[in-house]
Amino acid sequence: EVYALAISLGGSISVDHNDGIIRTPFLSMQYDTDMLALFEQTKNLFDPKHIFNPGKKIGGTREYAKETMIRSNAV
Repeated sequence: EVYALAISLGGSISVDHNDGIIRTPFLSMQYDTDMLALFEQTKNLFDPKHIFNPGKKIGGTREYAKETMIRSNAV
């Protein structure tokens, strides 16, 4: 809901840290299909085995984000 509001007000869901695992599933709210295809083509060109930052920028789902988040009780 927050991302939808930001987009509707002309904002961005990404600020200074690019798009990580948590924002990847929502990139289609901000970018059209042509831009998303360019992200995928670039990833495939430089990382054809998808070993660097898997699930970031392309191919990430909400479920994947939940599975990969690290929770710590350390203060």
